[in-house]
Amino acid sequence: MGLCSVYELSFPNGKKYIGISSNPRKRWSYHCYNATTKKKTALYDAIRFYVKEQVRLRTLLVGTIEYAKEMEVKIISKFGTQVPRGYNINPGGDYSPCVDPMIAAKQAASLTGFRHSEKTKNQMSAVALGKPKSAEHRQNISKGRSGMKFSDQHRLNVMMSCAITWAIKAERPFSILERKVS
Repeated sequence: MGLCSVYELSFPNGKKYIGISSNPRKRWSYHCYNATTKKKTALYDAIRFYVKEQVRLRTLLVGTIEYAKEMEVKIISKFGTQVPRGYNINPGGDYSPCVDPMIAAKQAASLTGFRHSEKTKNQMSAVALGKPKSAEHRQNISKGRSGMKFSDQHRLNVMMSCAITWAIKAERPFSILERKVS
């Protein structure tokens, strides 16, 4: 059974964050990296606001994973480090915030209206291009798209695209007739 640490991050404003990790220093570096992204949590906002060097990392205890999870819940409760008095979003002990409907709603609301930049879209497209998809993945995509309504113009565009692709692969001449559906 592996060992796990309960650690504390102390900020200059007096607020704290309690977490568990097998390697608190590495976990701290992940927190710092996540703060450089646009992820919106109280902890990442605080890391962005304060200089990393102003935040103090301290290991509170080391024990089994089960013990660390149990103690994390107790320490968060005792120190009162949940938002707004601290930076913990949940009560600890591997609690999934998505189980709490209020937290899930807040997370969904924070992403509403978020748009990837064109550069990011192009990078994601380049990474996904040519990657084989499993049968299960294709089936899930199909389920997600079922019930979608497409215009006649869109259907014509897809049909023309498929015909062009087929002609290129078959190395046969093909002429494109632009037609608009009324």
